Amino acid sequence: MSMPATSNSAATVETAPSERVAPKVAPVPAREPPPQLAAREMSKHFGSLVALDDVSFLLKPGSVHALLGENGAGKSTLVKCIMGFYKADRGRVLVGDSEVHVSSPKDARGLGIGMVYQHFTLVENMTVAENLVLARAQLPAILDWKAEHAAIDALPIIISAMEAGVKSRTWPSPMSLP
Repeated sequence: MSMPATSNSAATVETAPSERVAPKVAPVPAREPPPQLAAREMSKHFGSLVALDDVSFLLKPGSVHALLGENGAGKSTLVKCIMGFYKADRGRVLVGDSEVHVSSPKDARGLGIGMVYQHFTLVENMTVAENLVLARAQLPAILDWKAEHAAIDALPIIISAMEAGVKSRTWPSPMSLP
């Protein structure tokens, strides 16, 4: 038994499958590469000890760097000044072309600056790239490693120039996929 339509009812019109139009989906915008990060003329003293003396450092997008040097050379001090753990006595931090003031690691994360610290904070059976994933500021409770490896593989880093031993410790192999 059908009921008469009232003024409050909505009318629907069925279309044949051949007449249906797929909804338009907006294209996903391309991500811009991150800006370069620079430390310029950084100096830091602890009392009479000169930990950094006019140090400059440049990280370009898509590059990976390691700071190497003897104990006491200032590697950690430089990074801690950039990350906001320490306040440099002199010098500047630039993100892109803009000078930024980083007074805490939270400020650094807000600017997109991250760091994987010394070896004892790394997960040994993971690659460098996988440890970088774990160092992200916004880390979900459960990681989709298949998606993370796909994102890692899309990074514009030239792995072919690395020595075989370094390459195996840096980049995930297909065998490391979960």
